[in-house]
Amino acid sequence: MLFRSVIKTNKILIVLLFLFLSFSAFAGQVSIMAENDLIYHTDFYYTHGTRIQYLDDAGWGISVNQNMYTPIEKTIKELIPDDRLYAGYLDIGIFDTIYFDNSEFFIEGQVGTTGPHSYAEETQTLIHKWIGSVIPLGWSNQIPNHATVLIISRYTTHIFESKYFSIDPYVGSQVGNLADNINCGFNIYLGYNLPSDRNNQRVIPFKGMGEIDWNPYAYVYAGVEPRLVLYSMMLEDHRFTIHPESFVYDENAGLVIGCKYFELAFTFCLRSKEFDEQPKPEKYGAAKISINF
Repeated sequence: MLFRSVIKTNKILIVLLFLFLSFSAFAGQVSIMAENDLIYHTDFYYTHGTRIQYLDDAGWGISVNQNMYTPIEKTIKELIPDDRLYAGYLDIGIFDTIYFDNSEFFIEGQVGTTGPHSYAEETQTLIHKWIGSVIPLGWSNQIPNHATVLIISRYTTHIFESKYFSIDPYVGSQVGNLADNINCGFNIYLGYNLPSDRNNQRVIPFKGMGEIDWNPYAYVYAGVEPRLVLYSMMLEDHRFTIHPESFVYDENAGLVIGCKYFELAFTFCLRSKEFDEQPKPEKYGAAKISINF
């Protein structure tokens, strides 16, 4: 019964997952990334994100992404106009990375949908049933179906790069009817045998695979990303009275270990308030597993 429920409510995600697994006949890398606030026992606002991606050896790839957002109070069926909207989106992306001597330029184009067609309600309800958590009741008030287009770009350079230490500043943007923002920031890395593909530990994509160092490696990293938010469909709806913030920033700190065949990454994230009425910043964790073949 549970298996049939998974097939019924997430058939698009399952078909796309099998599509990704079919890439195993080619050389490259498959990664599964997930962000969730379960580690902080909050379960609201940006509550979950998933990214599944395939990268070939040249740096281009394909991704599937699903994000979901909820208000604080999930036992109320009625619309809550002064809190965050129920919202979800599902998209598929194609990306590539252009490499220079000491920098790279990443670009990804995504097309997808918000609303019920994103299957965010079904995914969250199913997971909450699995873990015995409160079932959200207000998804009938979610942002409606909208076709979405998003172009993500980022230019990253490397300062003081070595096998043990590096500072990587970057500047980027997101442009489309889903979101418009300009961002910049930096990550500091400290460890052993720093790999070249060290900037993609979050659901938010950073760059492609690049030239791989097959030696075992381990490192810690920390960074900050401020951004100027011009528009976000996830926060704007005529039924709501919240006021989106124009300036938002993320703080990240994590641990990564890997070798020739796999990589594991864990990140702790803090995001500043995204709208005026939000009582406090968000906290969530991120995990990634990559398998090379």
